[in-house]
Parts: sequence; structure tokens; C-alpha cells
Amino acid sequence: MSRDHTSYIYQMLLELQRTQNVSRVLEAGLPREKLPWFFTLTADQIWNLVSGSKCFKLLLTVEVENFAIRVKTMEEMCEQDRVRDELILRGATFPMIYALFGDTFYAVSNRQKLLGVARKGRTKQPDDDMQEKIWLLWNEYQHLPERERYLRACERLSERYGLTLEQMQQDGLAGALYSIISSWEQQQSVAEASASSKKKHQERSVVPIRVGTTGQQ
Repeated sequence: MSRDHTSYIYQMLLELQRTQNVSRVLEAGLPREKLPWFFTLTADQIWNLVSGSKCFKLLLTVEVENFAIRVKTMEEMCEQDRVRDELILRGATFPMIYALFGDTFYAVSNRQKLLGVARKGRTKQPDDDMQEKIWLLWNEYQHLPERERYLRACERLSERYGLTLEQMQQDGLAGALYSIISSWEQQQSVAEASASSKKKHQERSVVPIRVGTTGQQ
């Protein structure tokens, strides 16, 4: 789809959304169940929906199959953005966001400003007793994807200890959690590699005993 075509479709969708023209949107082929979703999209999200996709023909007719794929992709992107923002609000550091989402330092800094996050000081490291509780809590969410796992662990800690968003930002709770978990997982990987290497060395060190027969003279 050419840039002119993309711009044309983009402007048409913006106008349809602005006027809340339900009948025209349905005539274009947008599934009725997606109407509430469509009318809540931002201008940037509409541009993402249109650009680089094959959802729309020149006369603004929806290609249903491609549209469904694009919608699913956008919903996943929106959910990813939501989780990232929730972690930033709970004190996530740049190394954490970079590792989990691949965002640049500038992107993270800009997002912090937009969310009104201005954490001061160093990340507060929990004591040994708290770290043990964090490890037990972390293992409760093994079934979740890593990003969701971090967010759920932060939410549980805030619920359990009555922490506000401001306190989590100031203490860098999410960043501290990431630092602790990363350190533990690295130690675990080293220990497993060492155990595996030791086992292979022992296997190579075993000399098989050959049982032979002696002839009679």
C-alpha cells in the first residue's frame, strides 16, 4: 500500500471515528463486535492499524482476514504497552525495561516523564528476609510470561505490605525485584553449568573394566 493510499485511509478512519459514523464503519466491513474497540483508538493507534498492513482497499473496504490479524497484533502491542507502563509506575529501571521490552534509554525516559514518574535516589535493596519472601512469591507465578510475572509479583508485594505507587517509585520496587531475580537466575545457571560439567568429567574418568579369559597351558 502506497504512502498516499495509507494517508487517505488514515484520514478516512479518523473522520469516521470523530463523527462516530457507525453505519459507514459497518458498511466498510468492520466486524460489529470491534466497534467499541475502534472508537477508543488513539490517532497513533489508527496509524499503526493502517500502515504496513493489508487490511484496507482503496475505497475503504475492510479485508476481514487481514484486519483480524492486524487487530490481534495491535491488541498484543497495547497489552505490552500497558504492562510496561505499570512496571514503570512501580519503579522499573531502564535495564529492566530494556531487557523485557527492548526500549531505548530515550524511550524509557520519555515514558517516565509522560507518566509523571520521577524516582529519586538509588534502588532500595530488600533485606535477606524480604528477599526470601520475594523468591517464594516469584515461584508462585511460574506459569505466567516473564513480563506478567514481574507485574503480578509487584502487585502482590504492594497488596501485602500496603505500598502506594509513590512508595514503589521512590524505592524502585520493580527495579529491585528485577535485580534480585536476575542475580538468582544467573547464580542458578552457573551452578547448573558447573554441576553438568562435573558430571561429564566424572563420566569420562570412569575406566571400563574388561573381563578376559586365561588360556590353559
